[in-house]
Amino acid sequence: MTGTEILPGKGKRGQLCNRQACQQPGATFYNTSTRAWYCPECARKINFWSLLDHNEAICIPESEVATPDPRPA
Repeated sequence: MTGTEILPGKGKRGQLCNRQACQQPGATFYNTSTRAWYCPECARKINFWSLLDHNEAICIPESEVATPDPRPA
């Protein structure tokens, strides 16, 4: 994968992390801002800054997502 290649499944539930620099499998955290899925490590990093800036975690675990994935597989 090159630095700018976007792989199929990027940002989709259970597939690849939406973060361009990551794109690893295991996207199990839903970002309520971008409406895309992230791996646990990237979700942790995103939430760290979101909590500092807005006192709110924006990446939630798959088990807490109330509705089905709005993005097609």
